Amino acid sequence: MVRSWYADEELALVTTDAWPPRDPRAVRGYGDRIRAGGGLPALVALFPTAGNSVGHLLDGHHKLAAYERAGARPPVIRLAPQEPRPFRRDALDRARAAFSNSAPGPQGDALGRVFSSLRTEPA
Repeated sequence: MVRSWYADEELALVTTDAWPPRDPRAVRGYGDRIRAGGGLPALVALFPTAGNSVGHLLDGHHKLAAYERAGARPPVIRLAPQEPRPFRRDALDRARAAFSNSAPGPQGDALGRVFSSLRTEPA
């Protein structure tokens, strides 16, 4: 799903996991943090280039749902390559490990689909 979350903003995010998120308790917890102010939780999104307005949401599905409910803009950490180039398949497991608390999942997992959709070159 690709969605622009705020009408006056040129930012669209492709969700890479279940939407809406599966754990309403986590969404409520982030909502409590957002309402309390202070250190607001950020989303992490991968963009093909620094100037691109559409990115893949890697981390923050529950946070995004909480921000949406609160009607607040989420801070987004935008990851983009300095020099766009093909993604190497041998980097997939390292990338998956960086955004996961578990061992690499099957090729059909959400992060695997994101990286598979990007232009790849053999290891």
